[in-house]
Amino acid sequence: MAKKIVLTAFQFDHRSGSGYTRHRRGDVFDIEDSTAARLIRVGAAKLAEESIEEEQEAGESLNGASVEDSEPPAEDSSEEEQEEVEAEEEFSRPAKAANVTKWRAYAKHLGIDTANKSKDEIIALVGGR
Repeated sequence: MAKKIVLTAFQFDHRSGSGYTRHRRGDVFDIEDSTAARLIRVGAAKLAEESIEEEQEAGESLNGASVEDSEPPAEDSSEEEQEEVEAEEEFSRPAKAANVTKWRAYAKHLGIDTANKSKDEIIALVGGR
C-alpha cells in the first residue's frame, strides 16, 4: 500500500526500478508506507491530506475574519508579558553542546532555514543572533 505525501525537505531521492527518482520540496507523490512514515517522522514530508487541510484552514482564517471583526486584545498585560517571557526562555540560544534538534528549533524561531544543514553549519548561520 502506498501513501500520498508532500515533500517538505529540499530534496529526496529514492530507488525506483533500476534507477532513482528525485523529488523536490512541494512535490506530491506516492511512496511505500514504511518510507512515508520515516519521512513524516523526521519532518521531511507531510501526508498530502494534512497539507491540503492546513492550506484550507489558513485560507479560511484569512478570508473569514477582517480587522474590523476582531476584538481588541485584553487589557491584562501581566499575562501577555508572562507569555512573552516564557517564549523568550523557550527559544533562548542553546548551549554549544546541545543537540542538533534544539539548534534547529532555535534557528527556525529566528527564521533561518536549516534543511540539510549540520549542527556546526546551523551554529555558524545563527552567528551572534
